[in-house]
Amino acid sequence: VQSSGEHFISNWNQLKIDWTMSYIKLNHNEPDLRFFNSDFRVFNGDTIYGINPSFYPVPARYYREMQEYNLVGDVHFSMPLALGNLNPKLKFGGSYNYKSRNSDERKYDYRDLNQSFNGDVSEYIADDNIGSDAPGVYGVFVENSKNTDQINSYNGYQGVIGAYVLLDMAVLKKLRAVAGVRLENTDLFVENKITKTHSKYDKGELNQLDFLPSVNLTYSVKENMNVRMGYSKTIARPFFREIAPYAAYDFRAGYRVLGNPGIQRSIIHNYDIRWEWFMRPGEILSLSGFYKDFIGAIERIDNVNAVNTEITYINTNASVMGIELEFRKKLDFVSFLRNMNVGFNVSLIKSEVKLT
Repeated sequence: VQSSGEHFISNWNQLKIDWTMSYIKLNHNEPDLRFFNSDFRVFNGDTIYGINPSFYPVPARYYREMQEYNLVGDVHFSMPLALGNLNPKLKFGGSYNYKSRNSDERKYDYRDLNQSFNGDVSEYIADDNIGSDAPGVYGVFVENSKNTDQINSYNGYQGVIGAYVLLDMAVLKKLRAVAGVRLENTDLFVENKITKTHSKYDKGELNQLDFLPSVNLTYSVKENMNVRMGYSKTIARPFFREIAPYAAYDFRAGYRVLGNPGIQRSIIHNYDIRWEWFMRPGEILSLSGFYKDFIGAIERIDNVNAVNTEITYINTNASVMGIELEFRKKLDFVSFLRNMNVGFNVSLIKSEVKLT
């Protein structure tokens, strides 16, 4: 559900107010995801089936339920200021974003006491063969560790409070500047449901106040041609999955994914420059360049300390740079194409991530 409003108060220096509020509820239910791994070999004309936990995960059934709630609100104020011929415009506002998540996971592994799987999956997992001391032919039982389930189940929340102020004004006759700063306070917390005696699995948290400046300059070379330059500092926060203090098995990929409770948010310095020429209304030729410097970029890597294949997350440094050429032209110089236009753009981008 979402609501929004716009207000204009002429008596308060032409003050304009925009606001939005939204509430989102998400439910995810994975009721019975089944995986069955086995192998066979042919010996003297006979097919011999087997289940070998030393080489692959045993047959399993996986259940997951997750609920997430999001509350988002923001408000923006803008008004013109009386300051000579500069025509400045002041903007300021704030935002609040709260997200709460509860995730429960259960996994049941099939263990064959007698190692006598004959290739018939339906018979192997029949009800009579399942239990802590199954009386069936195969002696299959279901193993479930409550401790493991609690490690892989978690509660988490994220609250982000932000406030900003921005000034848009003509510095010179041909130069316009938009400069501002934003403050963001992040409170991120994830805790699994195991008892506190296992302290190393307890929680992942991030508490940070960030000062995020930005400035954009526009120089009018002539009436239909501009050069734009900009700098901004932004951040990227870890997802619950990346900071959650547990490891979950990804059946489809065949490896475990381990969250890193010590992961930090990424800081990104963004630099942009752009030349643009508006030949006519609806037509453009532009050339842009950009560079992004990531400090503490969040990346997935192999966990070399794990016995089996495992993926985890780390902070590292990275960069992205590129150029882009854009062109858009009307075709009205040909009579039967007067309502059409043609356009293209091409980008050359180089990315680099430093990993050990």
